Amino acid sequence: MIYWIALFIALFLNAFSNILTKLSAIKSSKTFLILGLLGFGIQFLFYAFALKKINLSIAYPIMVGSGFLIISLYSFFYLKEHINIYDIIGIILIFIGVLLVSLK
Repeated sequence: MIYWIALFIALFLNAFSNILTKLSAIKSSKTFLILGLLGFGIQFLFYAFALKKINLSIAYPIMVGSGFLIISLYSFFYLKEHINIYDIIGIILIFIGVLLVSLK
């Protein structure tokens, strides 16, 4: 169970770090950039720990797919980035894929 918790902490840190990197580019903020880099480093430690007991073929799709979902939602609602119908369909399919991969 602790390995799954580590994976989800890594997932959220990764998404948050990507968002901070985007904010650093928008606002030309070194603070956001440094926090993003720090988040990526900490995320790596949690992810490496999770991989001790979770298969890479399961952990990686969960990390990438769920991170994509989180970042897309944040980008749409807070950064006001445009998402079209094809993006929505793709996000739904990715989410379904993550669910299927994570089933035991």
